Amino acid sequence: MKRKYVSIPEALEILSKKDSLSESEKDALQYIEGFSKIDEKVARKAVPEIKKLVELPDKVIIKLIDLKPTNKEEITTVVSSYGVIISEKDLNTLVDYFNSL
Repeated sequence: MKRKYVSIPEALEILSKKDSLSESEKDALQYIEGFSKIDEKVARKAVPEIKKLVELPDKVIIKLIDLKPTNKEEITTVVSSYGVIISEKDLNTLVDYFNSL
């Protein structure tokens, strides 16, 4: 089985469309409803857009989409938690991108 990272909005969409949910899925749905910051369609579109702008691992891109950071400090905190170092230019690019969502 191949794993794929999905954002919180994508997970919300997937669980919302299921006909019947297990107890753990119901709990997960209730939890992620409170944390989804952007629309699922915007989140799906954001992944390839960010990949074109900045070279980052998929899991870092997904986490950035989940958190929708608004400044350099927030972005730096997220990427550094994955051991990624990002240039000032890329930081500015990401700040501009997320503030435009």
